Amino acid sequence: SQDWLARVRQHQPQAAKLNSYQHFLRFGNAMLDKIASWRGELQLGHDVLFAPGAEAALDVRDPRGKLLLASHLGDVEVCRALAKIQGYKTINALVFSENAQRFKQIMQEMAPQAGINLMPVTDIGPETAILLKEKLDNGEWVAIVGDRIA
Repeated sequence: SQDWLARVRQHQPQAAKLNSYQHFLRFGNAMLDKIASWRGELQLGHDVLFAPGAEAALDVRDPRGKLLLASHLGDVEVCRALAKIQGYKTINALVFSENAQRFKQIMQEMAPQAGINLMPVTDIGPETAILLKEKLDNGEWVAIVGDRIA
């Protein structure tokens, strides 16, 4: 809500000299994690840790489909890769990738399987809703990052 955003903006930290640099480093590390996860180089419980209670809430043995609402602070790609590689579940991700064509190309070169089960959000209509329901009915999971306001 707008009230919440107004309160958050009152508490924003002052910009420091290295804020932008740290932002680029974090973005680069996130890119490397995505690639490493699809190449099978990250291990659940060692490199990837869930918050307390998260694994029980996900319950991969449950045959029903799930809608996962994620944030940009987490990494849906790492979850998708681990689920696929370890044979748990298919996680479909609704993505906006128009602003990341170069990264998309790098992922295609380094880990071609990462492009599977991606659903672009640039053209969503009634048929998309039907497709998503079918995937959920088939026991697949659907992930969407829901922490953006614009």
